[in-house]
Amino acid sequence: MGQQVLTIAEKSQVFSGLVVDIDGASLLLPVAAVAEAVRQVTPKPSSGQPEWMYGWLHWREQYVPMLSYEKMLGLDKTPLPWHANALVINSICNEDEKLPFYALFVPVLPRSFAIRQEDELQSLENVGSRFEGLPSLLRFVRADEQFIVPDFAEIERRCRDEIPELRG
Repeated sequence: MGQQVLTIAEKSQVFSGLVVDIDGASLLLPVAAVAEAVRQVTPKPSSGQPEWMYGWLHWREQYVPMLSYEKMLGLDKTPLPWHANALVINSICNEDEKLPFYALFVPVLPRSFAIRQEDELQSLENVGSRFEGLPSLLRFVRADEQFIVPDFAEIERRCRDEIPELRG
């Protein structure tokens, strides 16, 4: 099998994103997906919440579910520090308006990242990865760093299906 190289679309010269380091890889989030980075949060747990949920985060006069993307990937859920950091994410599928936002726990605030049209990105399918088969839209390597672009639609579907307050 030949090496698969990913390229940026002709119309877009640069893809800007935010990178969050997770267990052995980097989560790459499009800048437009992130509503806000929030420091020192303490989510409020609720009964019956899925194991990948930390609880409800009070943010801008509303409550949003705070999630562990690592646990959704099948990795160990990172224990929350006393005051954690979170990225509030804009829902893309907001089918019933019950989930306009959700938050992801991040151990440290993200760093900015850009992919330029001339960058060569090797697909993780060609190099092997322990993240194979997990819910992500794209997995790739650039300069020996592994990146995962999450499948936002799948995250939101799981929230609607598995968080009691968002069902039906």
